[in-house]
Amino acid sequence: MKTDYTKIDVENLLPHSGDMVLIDKMLEYGDDYGVSGVKVRTDSKFYDQDINGIHSEIGLEWMAQTIAAIAGITALQNNKPVQVGFLLGSRKYEPTTSVFKLDEEFVIQVQQLYREENGLGAFDCSIRQGNKLIAESKLNVYAPDNVEKFLKGEGV
Repeated sequence: MKTDYTKIDVENLLPHSGDMVLIDKMLEYGDDYGVSGVKVRTDSKFYDQDINGIHSEIGLEWMAQTIAAIAGITALQNNKPVQVGFLLGSRKYEPTTSVFKLDEEFVIQVQQLYREENGLGAFDCSIRQGNKLIAESKLNVYAPDNVEKFLKGEGV
């Protein structure tokens, strides 16, 4: 029977743990796309009571974690462990707000543009609140075959 990964705790799909898991759940996914959901709460890691929300720069990490969740789903579907990946950069992240306010809900969508055999990839990403576009960006990522060798500088 096929596993529905939208029903699994998102922490099991990511190499992150505890309060560093910033997305709440996967809403939808496929081989080259994913959709996640986030609600801003007072117990969110980067919640700032002085602004009654989270600085919108965190949206980049929401995008990156949605990409990581797709990679985690793919790994689990292939009976492999969830692996660490790296955000290499982003282009044109210009949110329409400086703060994601308390109790607001957001949908993060990521669409793979390409993935090279060596693990380099790029994604079109967006954050929406209802039908309103809040932010978009292109993210460049890297998922090495052997994370330990990569971190030791032993090859890409």
